[in-house]
Amino acid sequence: MPANGYLVEAGGGYETAGTSIAVNEMLLQSWEGFLRLFPVFPRGQPASFTGLRAVGAFVVNATLAVNGQVSEVEVLSDAGLNCTFFAPGGLKVAKAGYYETTIVPTRPVTIGGTAGLWQFETEKGARYLIDIGVNGSTSANEV
Repeated sequence: MPANGYLVEAGGGYETAGTSIAVNEMLLQSWEGFLRLFPVFPRGQPASFTGLRAVGAFVVNATLAVNGQVSEVEVLSDAGLNCTFFAPGGLKVAKAGYYETTIVPTRPVTIGGTAGLWQFETEKGARYLIDIGVNGSTSANEV
């Protein structure tokens, strides 16, 4: 796939887009109204992604270790909307600035009967560093 994400296949367009959509859904889901990282990625396999867009005008980067620990999570807010994560163990959020990092308050929320969600306010154009599982260990299949 070229860098712009356009699939080049003879005789197809929509037919070949399904593969990239499936891989993206294994790495990040946001269609439920909250971010879910590596929801169905195979256990014991490392993975990472950069620049995946999520519902709510967020650009997300994250890494998954072989032991299932999710790390290096970064969210860029393009619109300044509230950001909600599925993280049963909790999360710690820091707004990254040029000269300082500011801890951002989070609050537990429930969406559509799903518990284990944490929400924080964002500012348009701001970058946030997320530490998932601060209140307990969180693995890929839990997040």
